[in-house]
Amino acid sequence: MGPYAYKQSQWVGYDDPEMVARKADFIWQRGLAGGMVWALDLDDFNNMCGNGNYPLMKRLSSELASQTPSSTTTPPQPTAATPSPTAATPPPTAATTPSTTCTNQFVCPGRGRWSDPCDCSKFYICRRNKTSHRNCRSGLLWNDNIKDCDGPVNATC
Repeated sequence: MGPYAYKQSQWVGYDDPEMVARKADFIWQRGLAGGMVWALDLDDFNNMCGNGNYPLMKRLSSELASQTPSSTTTPPQPTAATPSPTAATPPPTAATTPSTTCTNQFVCPGRGRWSDPCDCSKFYICRRNKTSHRNCRSGLLWNDNIKDCDGPVNATC
């Protein structure tokens, strides 16, 4: 898979930006923590090919960064509300109570990672019109604030 060149019995494989994007997709779909680049000096750092400086690293970085929550995003913090002594809180009605009905037909609401509405230990990855159903590691549950599996004390489902 991917571009290569050969002459008689000698061959060499190499990456182009499209192949790097496919590898980033593989990393992301498998839920891996990252990938390794063998030799940065083999990227086109002087723009000899006309795709800009470091086209492979830029493509890899942009593909992976577009799939993970921003490290600068702060999860919403709970607000402390002081209840009024004269106002009574009405009990939840059917309109405000979340449904506990669970179906096996998940539809991706958009690109990214989404909780499994049926199981807190599972999640969905939605990317490029593909849906991938994944399990959290043993003992972890979905935390919607960070869009990843986390300790049970931090779970939001």
